Amino acid sequence: MNKTCKIGRENLVKSFSYDTCNSIGFCESCLGGKHHQNPFSISSTHATEPLQLVHSDVCGKMSEKSLGEAEYFVTFTDDMELHRKNKRPSVG
Repeated sequence: MNKTCKIGRENLVKSFSYDTCNSIGFCESCLGGKHHQNPFSISSTHATEPLQLVHSDVCGKMSEKSLGEAEYFVTFTDDMELHRKNKRPSVG
C-alpha cells in the first residue's frame, strides 16, 4: 500500500483526504525527494588530481526568476580545490 495513502486511510492527519490520494496518484519517489535527508558521512579520502572528484548541488525552485528567466541553478565544486582551500594556514 502507498505509504502516503495509508496516512489518509488510517486518518493519521486530520486535513488529509484519502479520496484526494486516489484521484491524484501520489508518487512515492517524488515525495521522498522532498523529505529532509541527513548529510552524507564524512569521507576520509579526497581527490589527488584536479577534477578527479566533483561535487554538485541543485538549488531551486527560486521564488524570483533570474534575468535569464531561470528558476534553478547548479553549482560544481572541485574536491581537490575545496580541500586545498580548507587546509590553508590561518593568517593572524
